[in-house]
Amino acid sequence: MNGHDEQATDARLIKKALQVYANIDKLFTAFVTENFDNALSPWGFLTRVSYDMTPNAYPVWMNDYLYMNAISQLPSWVEFIIAKAPDSFKTNSAIKDFYENFQRAQKEMNGMEMPAQEPMQTGMTETPNSDIVPPTPAEMAGDTLTARQ
Repeated sequence: MNGHDEQATDARLIKKALQVYANIDKLFTAFVTENFDNALSPWGFLTRVSYDMTPNAYPVWMNDYLYMNAISQLPSWVEFIIAKAPDSFKTNSAIKDFYENFQRAQKEMNGMEMPAQEPMQTGMTETPNSDIVPPTPAEMAGDTLTARQ
C-alpha cells in the first residue's frame, strides 16, 4: 500500500474490479448471444449464472461488495439473454429448468408468489428414504474388506 490509506486503496481497487466485472459482462453476453446456434451458448449462460450466484467466488477483501453487485444485476442479464434467445436456446432442458426456477424465485422474492412448502413429517416412524442405509464405521474408515457389496 506504500503508506496509502487502506480505505482509499480499497475504494480504488473496488472501482477497478467493477470495471473488470463490466468487461466480463460484455464478454459473456457476446459469447452467449453469438453462439445461440450451438451448444456453447447454454454452457456459457449457465456458467455465468452459477458463478454470479456463488458466494465467496470473489477475492475475500471485496467479496461482499462484488457478490451483491453480481446478484443485483443478474436478473436483468438473464431477462436480456432470454429476450434475445431463439426458441432452440429456450427449449434446451437445462435452460428451461433454470429459467422456470429462476422466475419462481424472483416472484417469491418480490412477494408475488408464496414459497413452495415442503411436506412435513407427521411422526418419527416415517423415514423419507428408508432404502438408504448409513455407512458402517469400517466403510467410513475405507476398509474395503468388510464393506458391503
